[in-house]
Amino acid sequence: QCCGLAWLAERGPTLPRDALVYCDPPYLWGVRRSQRAIYDHELGDIDHVVLLGLLRRLPCMAMISGYASELYDRELADWRRLTFTGTTRGGPAEEVLWCNFPEAEALHDYHYLGRDYRERERIKRKVMRWRMKLAGLPDLERRAILSALLELVSPEPARGPGATAETTVAESGIADPGGKRSSTTADRGGSRRQASPEAA
Repeated sequence: QCCGLAWLAERGPTLPRDALVYCDPPYLWGVRRSQRAIYDHELGDIDHVVLLGLLRRLPCMAMISGYASELYDRELADWRRLTFTGTTRGGPAEEVLWCNFPEAEALHDYHYLGRDYRERERIKRKVMRWRMKLAGLPDLERRAILSALLELVSPEPARGPGATAETTVAESGIADPGGKRSSTTADRGGSRRQASPEAA
């Protein structure tokens, strides 16, 4: 164990560009509901200024959470700002997540897509309806639709010599809605996984 500020100052500049640093520090005293110390290692306002400065100088992706405050909004004015409702000792509270990177164009897992439980369930039902419709189509018609959908995601798909719409669909990681076959795809980490017909 070591001081997080010292670690960021020493190791932060050497982190690779694809690293992700997430900070969840003790929140600013001025925005807390209770002024009672609850952590073994609290941070004062100056410590927060130092922390934000270190995060801004990182060469990689960074995220930090907290309650809305003038200090954070000023120091991280050019960062992406997301709000969400969290559960605290005193009940629900609106929290903020600041990020120095843009919103992702694609996700490796869409199970948690949506702002809250209700929206996630709505998306889940929509996905299931589309799966059922596609599963009821003739095989070639289904593949024609999947090929057109892939063009929306990748307008100019890279195809090698001899590649067909079928191989492009398989390489995309989209499972066959008819449940007739599965395909092996590589995830972002380079490992390979088996895409089953039940995959979302």
